[in-house]
Amino acid sequence: MREEIISRIDIYEYIHRYVSLQQKGRGQYLGLCPFHGEKTPSFSVSTDKRFFHCFGCKASGDVIKFAMLFDNITFSEAIRKLGDECGIKVDSQRNSKFEKNKKFLEINALFTKICNELLYDPTCYYGLEYIKSRGIKDEIIQKYKLGYLPVNKFEIVVSQLTSSDFTQEDIIKSGILKVNSNNSLYSPFVGRIIFPIFDTFNNNVGFGSRIINNEKDKAKYLNSSDSDFFHKSELLYGIEHISGDLKMKQLDTIFVVEGYMDVISLANNGINNVVGVLGANLTQIQLKQLWKFNDKPTICLDCDSAGKLAMEKTSKMSLTLIEPSKTIFFLEMELCKDPDEFIKKYGSEEFLKMFQRKKTPLADYVYQTQTSDLSIDNPDEIVVLRQRLATICNEITNDALRNAYKSHFNKLFYSKKSSNFKNYDKKNVYQDKLRNAEVAVLSGTISQKKYSDIEEEICDILNTHKELLLDQTILDDFMRCKFVSKKAEKMRLEITKTIGDFCINNNNTVEKNKKTLEILLLSLEIRNVQNEISELKNENTSPELAELRLLQLKQYEMQLKTKLSSILI
Repeated sequence: MREEIISRIDIYEYIHRYVSLQQKGRGQYLGLCPFHGEKTPSFSVSTDKRFFHCFGCKASGDVIKFAMLFDNITFSEAIRKLGDECGIKVDSQRNSKFEKNKKFLEINALFTKICNELLYDPTCYYGLEYIKSRGIKDEIIQKYKLGYLPVNKFEIVVSQLTSSDFTQEDIIKSGILKVNSNNSLYSPFVGRIIFPIFDTFNNNVGFGSRIINNEKDKAKYLNSSDSDFFHKSELLYGIEHISGDLKMKQLDTIFVVEGYMDVISLANNGINNVVGVLGANLTQIQLKQLWKFNDKPTICLDCDSAGKLAMEKTSKMSLTLIEPSKTIFFLEMELCKDPDEFIKKYGSEEFLKMFQRKKTPLADYVYQTQTSDLSIDNPDEIVVLRQRLATICNEITNDALRNAYKSHFNKLFYSKKSSNFKNYDKKNVYQDKLRNAEVAVLSGTISQKKYSDIEEEICDILNTHKELLLDQTILDDFMRCKFVSKKAEKMRLEITKTIGDFCINNNNTVEKNKKTLEILLLSLEIRNVQNEISELKNENTSPELAELRLLQLKQYEMQLKTKLSSILI
């Protein structure tokens, strides 16, 4: 079906709806990439290859991949959307797949029912005793359909399953039963509490389980094996109970926790807007699922090192997906290792108070995690920090958000450094030099200046007026430009080491210096682009790609010259 969709949909016609494309050759089109901010086009579309590629952010693929990235949807959702557009009945194929696996879902549903009944069997009371020891109410047991598979009832369970029109082979394929090396049947869930797992359509697609006595030779938690309908990276425990929850509407969030018992414990105490990940890390597919129910889910994993690492990974992963209306928050536990322990000690009201008091927006959480191992009083580490933050911001595909994050990170950085800002006196000698430089620039004689002099002059201006680096555009240009002068490169290193040690100067002076600096930086960027054009001729690149890149560089050079001319006027 994938190949049929790709062959039926004209990739140029489809992408051109969302991206302005200009023809640059036979079957070749070029435009501004919709997945990252750029000033010069680097996004190419080939109708012959039915393929798109961005030379900037490296996004590439067929029309299905474009739909997934542009609409922030899963593969199956993209297939359904594009299938509807080109007349392919995807839903019927989806129903066919459901019918194919229907008996396995029915086996799962029967197994859930049997284990739930066994939980209350007085002849195998260990399971219920364990759940009751955790303070779980009967209504929560039934809501989440908890169960127990005792060792002494295993043969009876097999008998009940096989007597319900299901073959032993089908039950083995479902994963509930397995065959050992002696060709004997066994179940990986024997002796465990059973947590049925459902998808958003309320299909019982698999199981999680927890051992009762914490034997060292057995895994504490065990999930169903992956199958056509069970992929733990795409599922969230408890998601079937989320829609329309009153507490979710009041708090405007969904809590994402680490374990089954965290979900159960919070629900047991009246907090029903909670789901659990089935692995250590939240995935992109799971985050997109959450956003269908709520725009601001809160990540609240365990307080151990693994949980903290998983939260940090989640924060980085989400940067590629966030939009102005879609984000995440973080909540780190106080005094307890996980939400289950906290809510038992202090209750749901204290948990919600902690949420209101300690919830951390994504931008602040990213900044905290990236600065935790660095000292902003150490010049060398300041440079490392700024490089880290720049790399992180480049992951954000939305232009407005990327700029907002850059600005926010700058404010956080300088607020930390504000106590160390130093006053300095204006030097008349330097001001005369700056005026002379400005006269030379504005008179159009900049082309006669050696580029090494320009590089050193840029560093001179910023060394004396470091407040200009508060302007994110100037900072980005300054760090991006390639210097040929070793003296200038050394000066740049020194400036970045002491980037926080300054105060804000007179606004008029700042604006004047800013204009001169912009002119010098633009001139240097033009030189860099021209050098890259020259180097492109020597690169071992295919003629097609070289032609596209040359076109991009020429257009960028023209944009820079136009911008420079507008400033000089």
